[in-house]
Amino acid sequence: MPVLLNFGVTSVYQYDDGSGESSLGCSGCDVIWLNGFKAVAGGTSITSIDIAFGANGNTDGPSDGALANAYIWSDPTDDGNPEDAAAIASIAGTVQSSHSD
Repeated sequence: MPVLLNFGVTSVYQYDDGSGESSLGCSGCDVIWLNGFKAVAGGTSITSIDIAFGANGNTDGPSDGALANAYIWSDPTDDGNPEDAAAIASIAGTVQSSHSD
């Protein structure tokens, strides 16, 4: 009996409504933004995180070169409440191509 393996499964987790927003009014402050996703079978390896900083033509928000950190958090109780969440991975980077949605 042959065994079928599902190699190359790609799962995309995203929160994107197709348009940029500019409703966060903050100058010189730190901001944290969380999105939650339920992992699907075979889609538990994260290979990239893409973040858009600023809508097209909008000059608000961070400029190219601004520091940014991305984290992956675990919700051990799967209740969507970040109070018991734990950071399991992080990466530091800089904003690139800001205001390009």
